[in-house]
Amino acid sequence: MELLAPAGNLDKLKTAVLYGADAVYLAGPKFSLRGASDNFSDTELCEGIKFAHLNNCKTYVTLNAFLHDKELRELPEYVCFLEKTSVDAVIVSDLGVLTVVQLFRENKCGCSDCIRSWCADGCSAALKIAGASFHAGIMLKYSFCKSLEKSGS
Repeated sequence: MELLAPAGNLDKLKTAVLYGADAVYLAGPKFSLRGASDNFSDTELCEGIKFAHLNNCKTYVTLNAFLHDKELRELPEYVCFLEKTSVDAVIVSDLGVLTVVQLFRENKCGCSDCIRSWCADGCSAALKIAGASFHAGIMLKYSFCKSLEKSGS
């Protein structure tokens, strides 16, 4: 079991990490439904991920908005940025976003641990076809490169 905590800003991320969260989820300035929170600038995102990892805490960035074509065209650049931050996973809820992330990361940015997606049950069949695995009734995990998955994670 994993204790996953929201991190609406850098101070909240540090608090969650210091109080024992196994993982935190956070959002950048775009592509997220976390509009009510402060969200992270690119600099804060890098600082937060580094802080979490130094304290043995995983980080997940939300890319869970349903994007329009213009936003989907902007997504690969952000995915490449996220790859460079060493984020552990991204949380998605749109098959279009999942497809863009999957294809771009495999072809441009190398391999990474996984993408996690919270979806309605109707998405699970399509995601299974795309290579996702279903866990605990609500979480879908897509492994980009099974040989690089960390043991025990």
